Amino acid sequence: MSPKLGKISVKDEVLSDIQNSEPDTIELVYYFLQTLKKSKNNIEIQNMSNPKTFAGKIDSVSGELMKQVIENEFNKIEGEW
Repeated sequence: MSPKLGKISVKDEVLSDIQNSEPDTIELVYYFLQTLKKSKNNIEIQNMSNPKTFAGKIDSVSGELMKQVIENEFNKIEGEW
């Protein structure tokens, strides 16, 4: 069961974001997910509340791709503020 964000699941929210993204952003997300899948077996999460446990877990190329996705997709203001 996936976590919920209000009344929508995280999975549904991510899928919605991807469907509304530009093709180059979707490609970046794809490559990031591939990196996560490869490294999943190598990551031991000991403390989810401590982000430092994730330091160094992804390579610099994937880190830059994530930075680009965040800048492209999450710096937009949608709706009324």
